[in-house]
Amino acid sequence: MIKYITLSYLGLYMPKRNLYLSDDDVELWDELPKGERGRILRDLLLERKSKEILSKSSENMVISQKEKNRNELLEQINSYTKDLQKYQKDLKEIEQKIGYHNMKKTQTQNAILDTEDRIKSLQYEYNENIGSLFLPGLWDEIYSAAKSRVGEVFNHPAHKEKMWAFRIKTVKNGKIEIERLDKEEKYSSFITRNTTNQVEQKLEDNWHGDKQIQIKSGALLGDYGVECSIVKLSEKMKYKNESILYEVPFFAQYSKMLSKYSIEECISAMNRQVEKIQNGGGGAGSARGAFYAALKDRFLALGFDTSSFISNEDGHMAMSFQKKIKLLDGKIIQSDD
Repeated sequence: MIKYITLSYLGLYMPKRNLYLSDDDVELWDELPKGERGRILRDLLLERKSKEILSKSSENMVISQKEKNRNELLEQINSYTKDLQKYQKDLKEIEQKIGYHNMKKTQTQNAILDTEDRIKSLQYEYNENIGSLFLPGLWDEIYSAAKSRVGEVFNHPAHKEKMWAFRIKTVKNGKIEIERLDKEEKYSSFITRNTTNQVEQKLEDNWHGDKQIQIKSGALLGDYGVECSIVKLSEKMKYKNESILYEVPFFAQYSKMLSKYSIEECISAMNRQVEKIQNGGGGAGSARGAFYAALKDRFLALGFDTSSFISNEDGHMAMSFQKKIKLLDGKIIQSDD
């Protein structure tokens, strides 16, 4: 054991410490030059102190880097959290809009169905109380034909001796312009959809269910140029002497015939057609196809539930002839009888 005793002559009273050394360490201690042992010991203590300070500094540096990384990660987490909250808010707004639009879509679909039912009801009321207009489509026919015949000049066939001359001058904006050429001062008349509606109504008023409608020239409209142009442009109309003949389409003929049929009469007509088909008869043909279409429309116009044999296929209402039908509790159903 080595005992350190402070030197009183220095006037210093330093703390005492006992230092325990092994035999080997004592030999090393004794080899140290006297007078320098304190300095050497102090240097060792200071060196150790420096190492401790350096170690703590290094540890602090490591902690500081971890803190930096921690802060960076927290910033990213906070940033993505804000983004998430924004996306969740946007999604909620979109879902609300989708819900609103789905609601409006449903309301519109219901409005369409209600309107279609209302139209059918009014059409049925019109057909029953006033009479149907079975000869539509004249405007679309002649307007399409006139587009390819602009500039064509023609005379009035029923009044050849008068040398009336007309020309299809223009076809645009829903109007067909007919120019009068046999007058010194040229002028034009116009054909519109309203004009052909009047013609269709006039033909309807003079139709008694025959295959042809005959009406005297001049009685159709009063304007010979317009009358002649319509007759020339329509494939269903022609002049015969001083009369106009209109070939009534099969569909219109059958529609007029069936317009007075009751639901029981329609069912009987349908079942007769089913029997013909099952026995190898029926078949195709423009007349038969027109009859089927007219019969289907009559069923729909009567307002009964026809879903068992009339369905929507690719946007078109199709009627099935696989089985006979019957009326049961206000609904028309297919029957195996």
